[in-house]
Amino acid sequence: MPPAGSGAPDDARAVSLGAAVTDAGGHFHIARLPAGPNPIAVVRASPKRPRASPPPGLYVTDTNTHVVWFAPASQLARYAGDLVVGGEAKPLFWIVEPRGRGFRTFQVLAHVPATGTNFEGATFVRG
Repeated sequence: MPPAGSGAPDDARAVSLGAAVTDAGGHFHIARLPAGPNPIAVVRASPKRPRASPPPGLYVTDTNTHVVWFAPASQLARYAGDLVVGGEAKPLFWIVEPRGRGFRTFQVLAHVPATGTNFEGATFVRG
């Protein structure tokens, strides 16, 4: 397990093929996913008084369609502190949450087209 911090996803410096790199230069697996892990974002708790623009939530870019997909922060509030990971060439999304000395990964429902997407970037706007 990672020596840095609590082992929460925030401690991950890089995520590639389900492995994370620690401060000490070691690595550990946080998840095994059936699709390339891209995009990746940390879900943050919204402030008590969020600003109106841009709306708080997860923004995901699709390089094939040039569409920016959006999920409101309210729909992701229960995952605050966790990672949301998308499949780059597959329209799949997972939550990776710290669990003891490891991580729990589970797929979440996303309403996006079944084909033709290529998710490349994501950011979570707190508000």
